[in-house]
Amino acid sequence: MFCCLFDLKRVGLRLTTLHHAMCPRFHVDNIPYRLVTTYGGTGTQWLPHQVVDRRKLGTGNQGLSDDLSGLYKNGTTVEQLVCADVALLKDEGWQGNENAGLVHRSPALKPAEKRLLLTLDFF
Repeated sequence: MFCCLFDLKRVGLRLTTLHHAMCPRFHVDNIPYRLVTTYGGTGTQWLPHQVVDRRKLGTGNQGLSDDLSGLYKNGTTVEQLVCADVALLKDEGWQGNENAGLVHRSPALKPAEKRLLLTLDFF
């Protein structure tokens, strides 16, 4: 369905078991779209556009953690996908979506917790 939706001949597929957060900091991706689903464990976290100060992404955080850098407003609830949710993340690489990609991260995992993650990317 992902290929049909975007008229793609091929996609990048990743199916992996994670024992720690793959991308623990909030970030955006430089691809057009990514499909994300977690088959086991904790789902991907994301922030609504209106609460994000994009200047604080990457090195703009000046070495501070996401919650202390000013990336999002104090008291903002971090949104989270539930296991088996399927999400299409519209990212920076989509023409006309520059500086508006979904800000997201991998959730922190508890000791001995695992996460089974599937992603499909434009290839």
